[in-house]
Amino acid sequence: MKPTKTILLIFTTMFCGAIASAQDMEVPGVPEIKAAFYAINANLGLKKRVLENEEFLDNITDGGGTLTFYSKKDTVVKIVELIGLSFGNTTREFYFNNGKLIFIYGKVCNFVQKDGGDLDYKKTHTTFEGRYYIKDNKTIKVVINQEEPGNEMGKELMDNMFVDGDRYLKMFNQKK
Repeated sequence: MKPTKTILLIFTTMFCGAIASAQDMEVPGVPEIKAAFYAINANLGLKKRVLENEEFLDNITDGGGTLTFYSKKDTVVKIVELIGLSFGNTTREFYFNNGKLIFIYGKVCNFVQKDGGDLDYKKTHTTFEGRYYIKDNKTIKVVINQEEPGNEMGKELMDNMFVDGDRYLKMFNQKK
């Protein structure tokens, strides 16, 4: 190989490696949020309290809903909201560290349509999935996967995520 080709190959390899390495870098604060997320989900000793439908929903939906609080020593670390709708289900998980919201996971699953056009209420497919990393009440990273760009249900699900997270946390504290 000629020296100029060798030098060009070396610089190209270094440049591509630098780009790949920059893409792998995490947003500051995200690794700590991920560590807290995994620690919360690994903790089998969390106290669990479930609210049904009318205990937290203003309007009861077709499939009802549950709001589950996970706490450690009277401090909420996780809240899971499951809502059943006519077309599918929505899930939102709120994660807290020291009383502050740090992460929200949201998901919309639609019922699968059968050949005749009816819905199969036993099968769903994910049409929206979002991960929101939060530090000091500001979203620092968002990862969204959706079946169709502009999925309105996914957007609606997450539009009020901060308000709902705060409301649910207050609800837990009032019902202690």
